[in-house]
Amino acid sequence: MLEKRLDKMEKMLTRGHELSQQQQQQQQHSSSADTTLSEDGSNTKSPQPPNNNPILSQHHPCSSSSTATANNSVINEPTSATTVSSFSPANNVNNTFPTSLLPPIDIVLHLIHLFFEYIYNYAPIFDKETLIRDVQEQRCPEFLILAIMAVSARYSDRSDIAEDPPWHSGEKYACKARDLVLQAVDNPSMANVQALHLLSLHEYGCARGPRSWMLSGMAVRMALEIGLNREPGLAHKDRPISTAQWMQHEVQRQLFWCIFGVDRFMSASTGRPPILQEEDCEILLPCDENGWCTRQFYTESINKEQYVLFNVCSMPGSNLLGVSTTISSESLVDGNGNRLQLSCMANVYRGAALLGRLTVFINRKCRQRKLFTPDGPGSDFAQLDQAIDEWYNSFPAELQYTPANIACIRQRSMSYFCQFLLLHTLHNTMIVLLHRPALAQMDSSNADNVQPHLRECYAASAAKCMQAVATVTDLIGYIKESKVLISPFLTYLTYTVATIVVNNIFFGKGDDVYKSKKALTEHFSLLQVRDTMLFFVRMSDH
Repeated sequence: MLEKRLDKMEKMLTRGHELSQQQQQQQQHSSSADTTLSEDGSNTKSPQPPNNNPILSQHHPCSSSSTATANNSVINEPTSATTVSSFSPANNVNNTFPTSLLPPIDIVLHLIHLFFEYIYNYAPIFDKETLIRDVQEQRCPEFLILAIMAVSARYSDRSDIAEDPPWHSGEKYACKARDLVLQAVDNPSMANVQALHLLSLHEYGCARGPRSWMLSGMAVRMALEIGLNREPGLAHKDRPISTAQWMQHEVQRQLFWCIFGVDRFMSASTGRPPILQEEDCEILLPCDENGWCTRQFYTESINKEQYVLFNVCSMPGSNLLGVSTTISSESLVDGNGNRLQLSCMANVYRGAALLGRLTVFINRKCRQRKLFTPDGPGSDFAQLDQAIDEWYNSFPAELQYTPANIACIRQRSMSYFCQFLLLHTLHNTMIVLLHRPALAQMDSSNADNVQPHLRECYAASAAKCMQAVATVTDLIGYIKESKVLISPFLTYLTYTVATIVVNNIFFGKGDDVYKSKKALTEHFSLLQVRDTMLFFVRMSDH
């Protein structure tokens, strides 16, 4: 009997091998007839991508996009990868898909420009000039192009793109991109990580939580497969590296931490555990783009074990600029003795890591059916409360939530103001998440069997929660007033706060009810910040 089964299995494997050879021959025949994207949308024969690495364009020191390049990478041995070696789609032959999937070039470029206008602020994973050049030279994988078009189409007012509702405008591109997901999974690369990340954002913006969750998970696992979580910039710390090489490293940092942030926000909004663990995130936090003007880039590791300063300098024996590296186990200071500070988004990602720990704590307490239990200064609750306060206190003075800073940052740039709003909405929402159980305890705090010190704890915690609710409501007012575009994940944060506002409308007293109704109007107005943007409540509650 065993011999018969083995014989049958051998025949099946033989037939499978023959079928595989036939499929390869068909694919080779099909690839010779592939068409390419042309300026007028006509079909022309597709050239083979060049084997040589394209040289990254030298950015002006004060270029706004100089630190946010993004291209592609293919790792021959992904499971042992320690860094990403190449960032250009031109080298990824496996990522070349049939060009019949793409619309005319003018539509592609139109949607790419919309990406940089509306989405780049919270997904800075490309350099505009590099991306457009690769698209025009037919060197950008079409899976990536389709993902960019899918996430950007809702902002278009062109009659051949826009649909009603706006979020449906990208479906014609997302549908084609979804058909290529399995093919992309077989070819781990930077471009495919970027595409999966953007496709996840599109699904999130369409309120399709399960799809977004799955795609973001695929992006995370592919990022780990090609070693995006490992820091590439410290291997040559004893000598300067070229600015092009440093920019490649910064691209890796930007992309990885974008994926990390999505993993944390998706985990929080669905109540599911995150995939990425902080202990595995060896890569440094992203730097501030303004470093090209100051000729310095400062960053840290997520666990504060490494403090790194990159200095723009001249390469030895050359007129070209390079980047030198200074590493310390303690905080670094500038020439005036002031501690160097992280960028706004680096602080957001560190807050996202804290959000992950907070939601794990909350979900565990929910499963144990335990509410607010302040068990002393060493309790999990007290440690998280302290960690949130310490995180906020670590912000530089110019990032503190003050009227003067708000006025100054609003004048600085829309992009930076959006990041500022996200940072402080995240901070106050974490306070609400941690302290909202105290609101449920307030009704019973006057009972005779409740000890006085517990009543004080409940009252202090509830007051802290309500102050955070008021701050988020003020932040929403700034969003509405300034008509800024924000990260779609900010809506999860504001929805969490809105649940407290709604609760106060039904169970509040006196002026609290009136204030809550007014606040709810502000929260609802977030949905109307821009007609072409779909915001939505989170997919599931904790």
